[in-house]
Amino acid sequence: MPKSISTTEPGSRTLSALENLPLFSQGVHPTNRTPSKYPNLEKHSGITILQQGIDTLVFSVYGRLREDMVSSLEWTKELAQASPLREAPSVLQPFFGVTPRMQAKGANGHEWKLESDDIVLLIRRPGKSRRPSATIEVKPSCLWREGLGGLAAARAAEHYLRPLFYTEDDPEADGGDYSVSVRRVDLATDFQGHGDFTDTDRRGVVSRVRQDRMGNHVDDSPRITFYGMDTVTGFAAGKSTVTRINYYDKTKAAADKNQPWWEELWSQNPAYVQGKTVTRNEFQYGREFLHSRLEPVNTLADLERNTARLWAYGMRWFSVREVSPVDTNKSRWAVADWWRDLSTWGGHQAEPLPRIKQVRPKFNRICEAGFAYVTTAMALSGSDCAHETLERMWDVVRAKKCEDGIAAVLAAKRLRFRGNTMADA
Repeated sequence: MPKSISTTEPGSRTLSALENLPLFSQGVHPTNRTPSKYPNLEKHSGITILQQGIDTLVFSVYGRLREDMVSSLEWTKELAQASPLREAPSVLQPFFGVTPRMQAKGANGHEWKLESDDIVLLIRRPGKSRRPSATIEVKPSCLWREGLGGLAAARAAEHYLRPLFYTEDDPEADGGDYSVSVRRVDLATDFQGHGDFTDTDRRGVVSRVRQDRMGNHVDDSPRITFYGMDTVTGFAAGKSTVTRINYYDKTKAAADKNQPWWEELWSQNPAYVQGKTVTRNEFQYGREFLHSRLEPVNTLADLERNTARLWAYGMRWFSVREVSPVDTNKSRWAVADWWRDLSTWGGHQAEPLPRIKQVRPKFNRICEAGFAYVTTAMALSGSDCAHETLERMWDVVRAKKCEDGIAAVLAAKRLRFRGNTMADA
């Protein structure tokens, strides 16, 4: 009988060991279960924020699976298939006290699937494929229960998987580089004080509209789907692989799914009013979105550093505004007070995490724009020499910005356009 792979029990980690995380040093709300530490918890607009944190986390693992782990997985799956009504023994150690169990079938192109109440682990059979070796999803119940806004369970999951793979320190690794890449993250805020939408609220829902040159909407311009008939109880928009918003009655959703533990979490907040509707605002960020940021969110450290900025991006990408009876331009409508209060993360406002400029400049088009500026300058200055005019224009710019200033602008543009090349035509 193959032996199980020894791993350190994540649940044994103490809070004191986690207090050195950057999240604490940045003054961000340290846990999603101690709202008394939350500044301005009850907002002037009448909403009360109960908890904020990561609701779902999926990340990919790249590495070379240990050979002894492969044989253990094969043996355990054979047992699971032979006795489908009987739980097969697990080759893994408990994760927060619960051992993931082998399933009789794999999923999504992965040979092995192990699942518990806290995680879903998919492992791919070793080969030459460049695809991830494993994918792990940390479930909401675990993320919210362990605190730190979901980061405690996320770090524990990364630590939990490491012993399953060769690392560069292993003599038999043969290129066993181990890395983790964030694939999807859902950020959520549960609050009380603003539940159902009125018809006026519905007309005030605004998304950031972006179009291509043909006038077609691109992914950042979502189609909004409203829930409810006479009264709007929520809405959803966007694509889960990029960016998606879900705004809905969390009290009803928890009751429909028979999840009483949600109320247990909310009741730990002294401001929670029992019997009053809890509303959730949630943003789903997919791999395409996370990896296309100016500061890409690839690792868990990137996620820790940019959680507030991701939330700020979602709250500006989508907003609820005060309907103006005279102005038809929705972008000029004032943002509703309660939505502005909801845009804080950990009691603080943050700048949205920008995306890389996704363009492919055409050299001929840049030349045409430059020609227009140079000929305009020649006409205004009375010069007939383009070279002389260009030198004079450059001297003016250099005198105003100095060499260091020009270098800084150039460096910023190179960073903004990284990954893009200039087309010839």
